[in-house]
Amino acid sequence: MKHLLGLLLLIMLGSSFAMAQNTTVLVTPNTNAPTNGVHLGHNVGQNMSSDSSVMIGSGAGQNSSFSRSSVYIGADAGKYSTFEKNVFIGRASGENNTADENTFMGFWAGRKNSGGRYNLIVGSQAGYYNTTGRQNVFLGHVTGYRNTIGEDNTFVGRSAGFDNTSGSGNTFIGTYAGGFCWTSCNIWTESTNVTGNYNVMIGYKAIPTVTGLTNAIAIGSNAKVSTSNSMVLGGTGQYGLNVGIGTQSPTAKLEIVSDAPNTSGLKLSNLTYSSPLSPISDKVLSVDNNGNVILVANPTNYLSGPVGIGVLPAQDYTLSVCGRARVSDLVADPKWCDYVFEKDYKLMPISQLEAYVKQNKHLPEIPTTKEVEENGVALGEMTSKLLLKVEELTLYMIQQEKRIKELEMQLVAKNGKVKLKK
Repeated sequence: MKHLLGLLLLIMLGSSFAMAQNTTVLVTPNTNAPTNGVHLGHNVGQNMSSDSSVMIGSGAGQNSSFSRSSVYIGADAGKYSTFEKNVFIGRASGENNTADENTFMGFWAGRKNSGGRYNLIVGSQAGYYNTTGRQNVFLGHVTGYRNTIGEDNTFVGRSAGFDNTSGSGNTFIGTYAGGFCWTSCNIWTESTNVTGNYNVMIGYKAIPTVTGLTNAIAIGSNAKVSTSNSMVLGGTGQYGLNVGIGTQSPTAKLEIVSDAPNTSGLKLSNLTYSSPLSPISDKVLSVDNNGNVILVANPTNYLSGPVGIGVLPAQDYTLSVCGRARVSDLVADPKWCDYVFEKDYKLMPISQLEAYVKQNKHLPEIPTTKEVEENGVALGEMTSKLLLKVEELTLYMIQQEKRIKELEMQLVAKNGKVKLKK
């Protein structure tokens, strides 16, 4: 009985099997089939006029007039395709193709492609609306779905580059990278890349938040970029990340560990010590003992801020120095004391000066030891006061000289025999 059933099956298969030259046709024979091909399925390659093609599936290559060296597998795969060297696998994949050397794999993959060449599209409905876009790589479910004329794009991951239509030279890697979410996701409503060029989006939901960007890069889960010629690493909030250079365990948004101690690892080639100063505020960035960058009061504000060398600036002082200072020249701008030699200057009588010194233990207008210990010495002011005392001393000496000569004259007048030394 088993042998009888097998014989009947062979007879049935033989009745629906025919040879057209060297082409194998199963189910619906095609007497117009060209040479060196394999056609399996209903209405496969009905209008085929070229050879060396493999067509499997109902309607595969049905109205394809010229598809030499092509492979169409799936219902309606390459149904209207007219060019050669294509591989279409999946229902209606490459159905309307009119270009050569494409590879489409997946349900409706590259279905609308017309003049686009050299594309690799893999995934259900991936590159569905691609028409003339060339040299694209779309890998994933509905990846590059709306792309029409965009070229040289690489989209990898479910829905990556879904809304890209004419943007070229983009690289989107990761689920929803480049922008898209099914309505049921109810996750975001940001704008997505539609016409931007030369952008890179890598990571889950890494997207541009506005359309038309150029040279924009977003890397990381939920990373979003909104300006051209920019790079964003990581998202915000719970999706934020730390970036480490020279370290495997960064603890800040950016942590740099240089190869040598006591060096920052940073270099600002266009901003050096010789760069001109610009107006700045009273706050600057510095580092603490752990290398953390902190905001501190500016000790070097050349407009109004005080300066501290080895010490924080003291209140009400422009310069505070802890340690020794050596200079080759020092210029002070105090009030000068030449007014001492004016005719109306009132010089303290020497007797009053003597009494003042005995009582106060210092010259008039000169600070006491206690004052110096508490406040230091104001160099410019002290220089002026010391000069004042030198000039007053000069006046005292002149007065003394006049008094001596006066006494000498009196002695000569009183006793002419007295011989005075010159």
